[in-house]
This record gives sequence, C-alpha cells and structure tokens, in this order.
Amino acid sequence: MTDRYLVISGDGHAGPPLPGFAPYFDPEHRDAFDRYWRSRPSAPLAEAAARGDRDALAGFLHGFMRATGATPEAAAAFSERALEATLGLFDGTVRDRFLDAEGIAGEVLYGDGFVENQPPFSDIMESDGPIFAGKPWPFELQLAGARAYNRWLAEFCNENPARRAGVIQLPAAHDVDALMAETKRAREDGLWGGLLIPPLEPGLPGYHDPVYDPLWSLAADLDLPISVHGGNARSPDGATVYGSEEPLSSFFHFTESAFFDRRPLWFFIWGGVFDRVPGLELVFAEALSHWVPQELMRLDEMFDMWNSKQLRERIEQRPSDYWRERCAITATFVSRGEVEMRRDIGVDNLLWGSDFPHPEGTWPETPTCLRHAFHGVPEEETARILGTNALDFYGFDREAMSALASRIGPSPSDVSAPPASLPTDYVGMGLR
Repeated sequence: MTDRYLVISGDGHAGPPLPGFAPYFDPEHRDAFDRYWRSRPSAPLAEAAARGDRDALAGFLHGFMRATGATPEAAAAFSERALEATLGLFDGTVRDRFLDAEGIAGEVLYGDGFVENQPPFSDIMESDGPIFAGKPWPFELQLAGARAYNRWLAEFCNENPARRAGVIQLPAAHDVDALMAETKRAREDGLWGGLLIPPLEPGLPGYHDPVYDPLWSLAADLDLPISVHGGNARSPDGATVYGSEEPLSSFFHFTESAFFDRRPLWFFIWGGVFDRVPGLELVFAEALSHWVPQELMRLDEMFDMWNSKQLRERIEQRPSDYWRERCAITATFVSRGEVEMRRDIGVDNLLWGSDFPHPEGTWPETPTCLRHAFHGVPEEETARILGTNALDFYGFDREAMSALASRIGPSPSDVSAPPASLPTDYVGMGLR
C-alpha cells in the first residue's frame, strides 16, 4: 500500500468525564443520571474536568498513580506529562495530534473508566464500596447509559469517521429485542467497530443459548464483530469471595477475569453459535495473546477425545479451525514473546493495540515499543499484524488509511532494529 507501515490500533479508549454525558440522555432518564454521577465520591472533580479544568483532570491522573503504588514525585511527574494526552479521551483534535506523532492511522475505540468517564450505569451500584462486589444497576438504566455513551461516541467518531471505529456498548441481555434496537440505532449513527458482548449477569443463560442468536445474526448482517474487552467479565461469585480489602479485591478480579473474558470462545464453538450464524466474527481486545496456542491445543484435544463423539456430531469444525476462520485477537501492548509466538497464534488472526491514552499502553513510547517487539520480523508479517489484518477485519477505508499511513506511518527501517536504549520514565507494558 505504501513504503511505510499502516498502523491500526485495535484497542483505544474514549469518553468524557461523567457529567459530559448528560446531553445524550433521553429526558426521562436525566434526573436519574444526575443523581448517579453526583453521588460519586469524585463528583466535584469530574464536574470540574468536564468543564475543561485541567487541574481537575491532572488530579484524576495523580490519584490513579498514587492508588496504584507510585511515589508522590512519580505521580506528579506522570500527571503533568500525561495531561495533554488524556484530553484526547474526549478532544478529537488533541487525539489526532498524538496519534500522528505515534504513527497510528486508525483506531478501534472502546469505553473507558480511567478518569471517571465510564459508560454511565455500566459499573457497580455501590460506588463508594468494594470495587468488584456490588450489584448491577437496573436494566432500564444500564440501557439508557449505553445509549447515551453510544450517542456520544458516534458524535466523536464522526468527527473523523475514516480514522475512528467505535464499538457499540450494550448492557446485559435481559431484553434481547431492546439490545437489537439499540444496535441498529447505533450502527445507523455511525458506530461500525463492533458490538461489545453483553455482560453475563445472574439469571441469564450462557452465550451459546439460542436466545442470543437474533442479536448475533444482526451483528453479522451489519458487519459488526462481537468484541470482548479484557477485564469486563466478572466471576459469578466474586462479590461473595473477593472481600472488600483493596487492592486485594481488584487483583483477585483482574487475575480471574482473564479466564472469564475468554469464555465466549468456547461458548461460541461448543454451543454451535459459529455454525448457526454464518459470517459471525469474534475478537478479543486487551486480553494478551500468549494463551491462544495452549487454549487451542486444549480445545482440539477435547474435540478428539474418545468420549466426544456426540459433540463432534454437533459442530462442523475443529476448534482451531473456527479460530483461524472466525476469530481475531488484539494483543494490546504486545510483548516480544507474543510476537515470537505469532505463527502459533495465527499471523492473520493477530492485531496490534496501543491502549491510548492509558498509562499501561504504548504511549508515549510507541516507536520504541514497535522496535522492541518487531525487530527482525519479516516485513510482510509485521505489516499484517500492525495494520492490514485490522484493515480487513474491521473494514477500514483502504484508500484513506493508505494516504494517512504514507504521511505518518513508520518505515520498515524504523522498526527493523531493536531499540538502542530504553526510556527510564515509561510506565507502560509495551517493553515486556
């Protein structure tokens, strides 16, 4: 396409501080939303940040770094350095400027939560209690919050539609017809980056149940992959067993969510979803990728077991075949080790992600991270993982992406050699 690599990030985040969603709610839910965000401990800070108060936004960054173990000095330095990039969560002009500097042409955008900007009513009810031990909000409010977020995201993406592929937010599937209506509306609004898989809440069937088939079929008809984002899934007994001590409760969640985030894979395979819904695709984002070869080996071995005859009669292919034909994984802040495993994962199934603008992502050292991960890798394989796989999987505009990549993309020589030195103040995970 060009003498420079096309780089598409399959995992970015966007959203304004909570009060910024107010205009996007239907009138009947605005009072409930106002009570929701004003009841949160960080409400004054969020209100100031939504007005454009840079000190308030820096306060979120400083608080995040301190809560995750940084020294006061390191937290202050990071909040100052990262402030401008964090504005890119909801300022498109700022965002595009940083993406240009990083050489990133296109993005797939998910909801956030970094600076109290999560899709409304998508978090737990007890905002001042245990982080992962609360109860879900009522379905009506979850749907209203998802709709408000989707409206905001569509407006944000439509500022630069060739570059931004927004993922549709959905609540738990207590009413599949309502989810289908919101999917159609959001797709018509301009969101084409996928459909975030509805969370499983107590009382709901697994994703293999035919009750979901109309939603999966609609997604396939609209060329929307079903998207799974790391950390979204929750253990069904987490509220009981994790306890309220932090950071222990959070670490239990993030450790176990790595398993629960992967459940759609075997639900879609063993449950026959891929067979019942031709054209349906499944993508995992910010879920690492080193687990894929081992998981495919395990599933294939189960398929081949002597006592799996009835299962083999129910599905049409081996699990690894479904993976190669219907799945992709965005290895956000991909490690050198994962790149070396690329052929076992599937070179055509592996996408790259920056996680912009989160501190664990590759910003502001994306060029260094690319050299670290991809040096010595054949150019054709590097090109596929960095961008052309995502170009085809998501359906980005090839001409627009090529033109942008020819201006900002890294050249093969920029990536071919390992970095001569490593940064001392980088806090992300892109140099593993």
